[in-house]
Amino acid sequence: MLVLGMFGNSFPRPYDLRMVGRNSSGISAMLARGLSRAIPGVAWANSFARVFMRSRHGQAVACPCHPPHAWKGSTGAHRLGIALASVMFIAFGTSVRADDGPKGPPPQRIITIAPNSAEIICALGACDAIIGVSKFCVYPPDLSSVPRVGGLIDPDIEKIIALRPDLIVLRGNSESLARVASDSGIPIYFDQTDSIDGIETCIKDLGVRLSLQERAGQLIAQFRRDLAAIAKRTHGKPRPSVLVTITRQSRRMANLLTAGKGTFLDEMITLAGGRNAFGDIEMPYPQISPESIVAHRPDVILELLPERDLSASDRAALTGDWQEMSTVPAVRHGRIYFLDDDNALIPSPRYVEIINKVSRLLHPE
Repeated sequence: MLVLGMFGNSFPRPYDLRMVGRNSSGISAMLARGLSRAIPGVAWANSFARVFMRSRHGQAVACPCHPPHAWKGSTGAHRLGIALASVMFIAFGTSVRADDGPKGPPPQRIITIAPNSAEIICALGACDAIIGVSKFCVYPPDLSSVPRVGGLIDPDIEKIIALRPDLIVLRGNSESLARVASDSGIPIYFDQTDSIDGIETCIKDLGVRLSLQERAGQLIAQFRRDLAAIAKRTHGKPRPSVLVTITRQSRRMANLLTAGKGTFLDEMITLAGGRNAFGDIEMPYPQISPESIVAHRPDVILELLPERDLSASDRAALTGDWQEMSTVPAVRHGRIYFLDDDNALIPSPRYVEIINKVSRLLHPE
């Protein structure tokens, strides 16, 4: 079961969603109220809340992207929308439907609503087949001029139909897109990536669909070699306890979201030579309190802020936010790090770059 940040006072303590039970429609309603209260004045948040209220059986829908933290102005509101979408792929025990496999010749007109899948398709050498991408797609540069077709929550159905795709790649659930695809006879590949193994599965599956199995095998082999090199460098070294933050309110330690057991961020910390401070929590993305951070005593704090392009003053301000927890080893020893790479929350083959960077932060020796 997934716990999201920004609940306001919906839940009295961290992890209390475990006590709510499995009434997913009730959870969905509380989510909606929490989202509306948490970010007042942002029209996107209110509309997102209504999506949750309408969602059937409490299904949450989203795509992998980036966190808000202290963004400003209209750009900040846009990125805030990306952030809330970033952590809702797995929700309330609801799984994405199984993919039915390729049928017919390789697709030539692909629309992908998943930034990680767009990267994989291009890495396979089929960038030219992509005719539409999510508004959250950031890489590779070859896709900068490709039409944007909205996101998982707000797809531009008319544009998608007009582009005449022969494959839609989707990460998460979208009833409107599934309906359009069914009515139009358009195949859908459901990308279920939320683990390192999932990255390999997506590479393999898309390689089969595109008849690029050999290239997919090469990508997977290189990915494994890169991971093995990191593992070799960190082998036998002490594993520091790491708190990774996905989102929090700026200038205060509230509505802080981290990664729990089994997520690709949990695996990232392990592969980088660390130990997830909250890896004992079964929920994928729990909201945590300052008190729980103090209790867990992380050795390292890693804040993920994709596309922030942090200045020195930004970093100083963000570091200052943590000083109220001076007893936490990471704060006391100045081991607070910020990653503003555009792929910090996108589980694609490039994620090995993030793992390597984190590894060198954890083990600079």
